[in-house]
Amino acid sequence: MCGDLDEVTALVEAAGLRVTTAQRVDGWYRAPSVDAAVTTEVESTPLVERMSEATYRQLRREANDLLARFTDAEGRLEAPFECLAIAATRVG
Repeated sequence: MCGDLDEVTALVEAAGLRVTTAQRVDGWYRAPSVDAAVTTEVESTPLVERMSEATYRQLRREANDLLARFTDAEGRLEAPFECLAIAATRVG
């Protein structure tokens, strides 16, 4: 969950942008495994350069524990998610 739609919209507008569309989007996050999902989420951002190996291992352990109920017998992950989609343009 990425926050409250009204709050995030207000933050975007406070930054000087005009919101043209704001909506909550429900979907499914699918990955071959929880470890694959963690790898994608961490290593596709600068976060990987700021994280120690010990922290990365801990994140994997905790993610596996947290998402275990969304994995099937083969270890594939399919978890529901909600996010906010906001489109905005510059004012002026």
